[in-house]
Amino acid sequence: MALPISLQLLQAGMALLFGAAAGVVYDLLRTIRLLLRSRAAEWICDALFCAGCAGGLFALGLSVGEGRQRGFLAAFVFLGMVFYRLTLSIPVRLLLDRVVRYVIRGVHFLLLPVKAVMKAAEKMKKNIKNLFHYSNKWVILYKSEIMPSSVWRDEASHARGERGNTVEVPKSRYIY
Repeated sequence: MALPISLQLLQAGMALLFGAAAGVVYDLLRTIRLLLRSRAAEWICDALFCAGCAGGLFALGLSVGEGRQRGFLAAFVFLGMVFYRLTLSIPVRLLLDRVVRYVIRGVHFLLLPVKAVMKAAEKMKKNIKNLFHYSNKWVILYKSEIMPSSVWRDEASHARGERGNTVEVPKSRYIY
């Protein structure tokens, strides 16, 4: 069964548009990849692009191709990408660079309160760590005011299970 010419033209036009859209997505992922400068980002962006193109070509074949994957659809998608790359790629890439940079600045601006809270939490964590690091010395200093050092050393050895002379110290009174 032959395809009507109008349907073939519609399929070819849709494939060209899909190829141009794939070129725009490639330039967007290229901009993100260049900003991140990471080998992992390259792999992730390339995998996303390939999966998107494969899924889009499959969906194009299902919708416009009437459920059949026609060979000329893939060829016209490729031609659409080449046409986009030769004509519109440079101005669109410049626009995408600006848009992505503004989006990144907006995200940084929105995350400023979170960064401030995290910085304050780190300072608090450090101060609390230092505070409790010396708490054992506080107890020793407190005990040394109440009883002579020989007594609390004997209590400490008794607490560790060592046998020795221990002296009980009466509770002291505080005068305010």
